[in-house]
Amino acid sequence: MPAQLPLDPDGQPMGANVVPDGSGVVFRCWAPRADRVWVVGDFNAWTANESSLLNKRDGFWVGFFSSVTAGAHYKFRVDGRLNDPNRMKRDPYARELTKFPQHPRSECIVVDPRTYTWHDQNYGTPDFSDLIVYQLHVGTFNGVNRENRPAKFLDVLGRLDYLSALGVNALLFLPVTEFMSQRGLGYEGSDIFSPEQDYSVTEDEADDYLTLVNGLRQRAGLPQVDAKFLASQSNQLKVLIELCHLRGMAVILDIVFSHAGADIGGPDGVESLWNFEQWDIRQDHESYMFSDQDHAGPCWDIDWKEPCRQFLIDNADFFYREYHIDGFRFDLVSVIVEKNPMHGWEFCQNLTNTLNY
Repeated sequence: MPAQLPLDPDGQPMGANVVPDGSGVVFRCWAPRADRVWVVGDFNAWTANESSLLNKRDGFWVGFFSSVTAGAHYKFRVDGRLNDPNRMKRDPYARELTKFPQHPRSECIVVDPRTYTWHDQNYGTPDFSDLIVYQLHVGTFNGVNRENRPAKFLDVLGRLDYLSALGVNALLFLPVTEFMSQRGLGYEGSDIFSPEQDYSVTEDEADDYLTLVNGLRQRAGLPQVDAKFLASQSNQLKVLIELCHLRGMAVILDIVFSHAGADIGGPDGVESLWNFEQWDIRQDHESYMFSDQDHAGPCWDIDWKEPCRQFLIDNADFFYREYHIDGFRFDLVSVIVEKNPMHGWEFCQNLTNTLNY
């Protein structure tokens, strides 16, 4: 039998989500042209069989697994018309990716966002007209041995006193989600829900940051954390954002909805969302989420694919809800509008309206 069908299957969120009572995980993805989709992971020995097959519903695939818990590693296996020997695909909505195996062969990690307790409820974003914005690139900001090692989210914490003394009340981060290249500004995105791995540390490395992190948390009246808690990539970014808020600084993200990375359709993109459905793009000239337009990489197909528009709106909503982001700087809105003339303006308006709501 396929995976158990959850209650309200069409109303389930996308990706991998731990159910409220913690009794399992619901997986959901969009692949209308795929023949079959399974969920495989360390909970079923990475085996695609009838018990790991998802249920297809109007182009979406969904299933509930009672054997899966937060921390599990997984991927989707997709069968389609293209007989690709590598049928494994990363979840486009994955909250975290493993550092080992490394990207682009990373495994997805099930994350329960409710395990992070926020303490910034009393923070209020300054009025737009009062913002004093400091733009920074995490990978090159306050790093140690930067020639050989990108700086980390937690490195930024070492400069909060400096930034506060400057009078800054808003930090604008260049893109911080997973991108293809080893070094770059982050505008070649590939996994736009996952924090950039090069900006995060492992549990062993987290030990070196505990004094800094817990010192700042103690000053803010927050409970102490350990290296295991801090090993989570999403927790590292959340710790940074929360401490910024408690120092009176808003956090704005630069996000890229104009295009993805140019390499996403190359050999390193075989497990990406580029050809998630295992469809012969070369024959049909139609990609999963992308149009035939290009701007430093394939443009998102917001003209003809409603699930693509929703994917990007979900992304902004995700960072607002789960990371308490205060605002966004959208990369190249002119490209969104000019290369998607039918729905560019409408997309921008719908996204803004969703966040305002």
